[in-house]
Amino acid sequence: MNETVSKILEELNSFPLHFAFAYTEQNSRGEDILVFTCRELPLRDFIYIPGKKGMTLGWDTKQCPLAPAVLAEFRRYYEEEANWKVKEILEDIALYQKKLAGELSDKERGEWEQALGWAEEALEEARAKVQTWEDYLRDLLDELDASTSPLRTADIPPMLAERWAWSTPEEIEPPFDLPTEDEWEYLCSGGVHTLFPWGDTLELEPIYNETFDKDTKNAFGLVIGNGSRAERVSGSRWRLKGDDGGCFLCGGEGDRAAFAYSPYFQYGIPRYPGEPDEELEAEMSKRWRRRILRLTPPEN
Repeated sequence: MNETVSKILEELNSFPLHFAFAYTEQNSRGEDILVFTCRELPLRDFIYIPGKKGMTLGWDTKQCPLAPAVLAEFRRYYEEEANWKVKEILEDIALYQKKLAGELSDKERGEWEQALGWAEEALEEARAKVQTWEDYLRDLLDELDASTSPLRTADIPPMLAERWAWSTPEEIEPPFDLPTEDEWEYLCSGGVHTLFPWGDTLELEPIYNETFDKDTKNAFGLVIGNGSRAERVSGSRWRLKGDDGGCFLCGGEGDRAAFAYSPYFQYGIPRYPGEPDEELEAEMSKRWRRRILRLTPPEN
């Protein structure tokens, strides 16, 4: 047993719980991930998360330009989607012109010529409505800024964190706690400040088609079910992380669906006029939770 594991176990002995070191696994960066078990929670893996001072969290598109690969994927999506109506009408026009080039009765020719005229008018209207790439990108960045937490730095303590979040009825009891928003963003990011936890790349198709593997382990060895499992954080009654409430995923906004996969995405349960706190509390109780156990930062 190495020195790091021994020190962790020594501190864990001060809690009214029974922890044991289970095994070591490696992440994609070649770093060791230390996995612990707890006798009182036999079905849960706990991952040791090293702390970090001055961790950059949140997002601001003016100070954090999109990575080239991310920008290129949004551009690809724009070029495919912005002109879909134009392309559809052009296909109709090509069909009508092909029909008119063949043998037709006067009645049939008149009908196809009328259809062609309508399609050409619709084409002009559709082209006039096409958003420019610059306008599309501006709107995208404005929405991203509005959907993410502010850019900031924070000191994150070392901790044990559950590998999986859960939504069963039991409550989190001391000495465990919910992560704060700062801590949750750190856990989700794997300790690296990029817009997405997997790095500076993006593939939209598996996200908006919901074929993205939501049970992949991140760099810390945690399973963050972004886009499908809203997790609670401490410090705010209604704030959720890692979920968009279905607004993008079910609303046809394929590009914006990527936002919910960012560690910095914020989502709050909508509150309607006159809705009592009890109803919102009932809704929040259905959301996913993740236990953490904060440890003492090492002395410098």
